[in-house]
Amino acid sequence: MESGLVTAFRTIVVPVEVLDDQHNSLFIDAMIDTGFNGNLTLPVDVLNSLGAKLFGTRLVELADGSLVQLDSYLIVVKWFGNEGEVLAIESESEPLLGMSMLWGSRVSFDAVDGGALTIEEIA
Repeated sequence: MESGLVTAFRTIVVPVEVLDDQHNSLFIDAMIDTGFNGNLTLPVDVLNSLGAKLFGTRLVELADGSLVQLDSYLIVVKWFGNEGEVLAIESESEPLLGMSMLWGSRVSFDAVDGGALTIEEIA
């Protein structure tokens, strides 16, 4: 099970454990974005600190409907206790956790400041 919290700004934040190229853990606070169908977005400085491998570019539709080419990287995350590679898209915004990371999960949260968030695997 993964956990996080709801903020006073009405966002849902979850710490995501990512591993650098030396297999050291780093926790990134990512905001859940159900309108994003990818795994994660991360700022370039975080991707560089992880030693992330460039995978290619992706055509991405932003919230305002515009299309942009963004670099994507292979990174290792620890999710539900398991390590695995996922694609992270480079972004200038705060880290986002999208529906591909949540797929196959039940997400529950209390919609109040400081409310609890739980993410459970669906069997």
